[in-house]
Amino acid sequence: MKVFVGAENIISPLGNTAEESFNNVINNKSGVKEHWISKQKYALARINREEYSYTGSFWQHLLRSSITDSLKKVNVSGDITYVVSSAKGEIDNINKSVDKFGLSHSVGAVLGANPKYFCVSNACISGLLAINLAYDLIRAEKANTVVVAGIDLISDFVIAGFRSLYALDDERCKPFDQRRKGLNLGEGVGTCVLSSDESIFKETPIEFLGGFSNNDANHISGPSRTGEGLKKAVNRALSASSITPDFISAHGTGTNYNDGMEAEAFYSLGLNSIPINSLKPNFGHTLGAAGTIETIISMQGLRNNVIPGTLGFKYAGTEKEINVHQDSRNVETESFLKTCSGFGGGNAAGIFRKL
Repeated sequence: MKVFVGAENIISPLGNTAEESFNNVINNKSGVKEHWISKQKYALARINREEYSYTGSFWQHLLRSSITDSLKKVNVSGDITYVVSSAKGEIDNINKSVDKFGLSHSVGAVLGANPKYFCVSNACISGLLAINLAYDLIRAEKANTVVVAGIDLISDFVIAGFRSLYALDDERCKPFDQRRKGLNLGEGVGTCVLSSDESIFKETPIEFLGGFSNNDANHISGPSRTGEGLKKAVNRALSASSITPDFISAHGTGTNYNDGMEAEAFYSLGLNSIPINSLKPNFGHTLGAAGTIETIISMQGLRNNVIPGTLGFKYAGTEKEINVHQDSRNVETESFLKTCSGFGGGNAAGIFRKL
């Protein structure tokens, strides 16, 4: 059974549609800006709330808006299953009421009466893990059409957590670069639709060939230095598809251990000559939304025959040499590999192909 993915939407500091965000990426735009909080400088990719008209929860408003936009791009008859990923949910509102702002309750408030939905919260691999779960549900004939949305917003709690790990760069992050000092936090929502029925899509979809995850259980926050978990996830994805991807959308946080681990994994798998990019300098690290937003940008790349670059990359800075490129490349592309890695040893990979 084939599984198709399309009907994309992104709401981020770079735009309110997938197309707008993609165009800003390939035109070297970044949502990462300087912010001062309690007299301390941060580089963050924040959405300007003043540009939106909403009441109540901004988190719920963004999720609802993104899902609504994606559903306009499909003709669906029958039941829809939803999978929503978020690393932190509405963490800044949780003290008001768990019954209102716990992740499953927030999602339920957006989806309305009696929806069939799943919540995925597994640190920074959550977004790609949600896409993989949708694939599994369709292949197991537990669902025909699945809407996947990943969302996270910057909060005081999240900033404090990453600051305590000394993981933040106060300038725009530099993934895989020898000058890298840490990550930038970002926020946004990315939504796409997966289905076994190609005909529901108003625009030609992408084929999702399969996705897998693996947990190396190395450390509560630090990845395996040898990249064993990521290698296993990527190996399974490549074996299921039997193709070599034209480019890799890496996790690429800009932290020493993550970037080094990814380079080690790609090198040992013989993927070091394939163009590799990180979108974190454009969007920041959007946590549970990273896997969906970055997959969608890569899908847009397939549609437009463009391989996005790694904004600001200049000096190769990983022990194992990989093919990171700064500028977007206009080249015929047929497929890409998406990877994510996260706290707790989680790793996920998925491979996508143009029809």
